[in-house]
Amino acid sequence: VYTNNYEIGYEAGQYISKLLKGKGNIIEVRSWGKITAEGERHSGFMDAVNAYEDINVIAEIYGDFKKESAYYLMNDFIKNQDQPVDLVFAMNDEMAIAVANAYEANNMKRPYIVGVDAISGEGGGVEAIQQGKIDASFLHATGGGKIIDLAVKILSSEQVE
Repeated sequence: VYTNNYEIGYEAGQYISKLLKGKGNIIEVRSWGKITAEGERHSGFMDAVNAYEDINVIAEIYGDFKKESAYYLMNDFIKNQDQPVDLVFAMNDEMAIAVANAYEANNMKRPYIVGVDAISGEGGGVEAIQQGKIDASFLHATGGGKIIDLAVKILSSEQVE
């Protein structure tokens, strides 16, 4: 049981391409690039947006999946940017929220911000969307229900596939 991270990235890339109407500058906020899931999300995302010649990923920022790192690096990028940014795609909601906070701290109109996880509850991506901090988040389904069903079958000595 696993999450198809390539598909999450690809679907996010398709959504973003349509949102931008096939044209715009994107910043991608990644982890540190050594996690398989993150690499798969990145590959799917790039495959989707590369289908549009007028969409450009102008920067990759490595926020280590942490709010503090993403905020610090995005804040630095904002202060030194020389190109318009139409959208920021972050590999998780925590970094997406940090991006929104960096734009707010610099009193700048933020671009579209899209994250991944769609975690509900206080401080999660769903709440951030409801508050208007970020624009969208893609659900990172963990497959927990399937794992529990599989464990019950194993413990009940049922045949598993």
